[in-house]
Amino acid sequence: MATSKINNIFAKMIYVISNRYSRHFLIIILFLFIFVFNTFELKALEGNWHEVPSTEYGRQWFDQSNIKKLTKNKLIINSRYKPVFNNQYKNNVIISYTMEIDCNKKLFKDVNINSKEVKESIWRSPNGDLLIDSVINEACKTIF
Repeated sequence: MATSKINNIFAKMIYVISNRYSRHFLIIILFLFIFVFNTFELKALEGNWHEVPSTEYGRQWFDQSNIKKLTKNKLIINSRYKPVFNNQYKNNVIISYTMEIDCNKKLFKDVNINSKEVKESIWRSPNGDLLIDSVINEACKTIF
């Protein structure tokens, strides 16, 4: 009888301790996750962001430190666009793009928008969009 009571008490102690530690463990994991997530977010903000001349439609930047040459006349860049506040966009919206650029033909295609892959991306002309035109010209000038 005494042995079973001791075993029962011991089992209850282990249960209480494991519950306490599991809570601490979960809290530690949560803090680590938050710290790691914030570190990734900070790294995403790093870079040498160059702003092209703004227009009535908004502002645009491209990361000069992360331009990759794909072929002798094509490159890929990361870009950010902040539209002017209007009914379509909230005040602090920034849209992130990964763009391929054909420097010879002055064409571009969006590969990713806000980290989402653009399926069936097609080559397009800036069609008078001065922000995109400036990004193409300045990015191509930087690498070629």
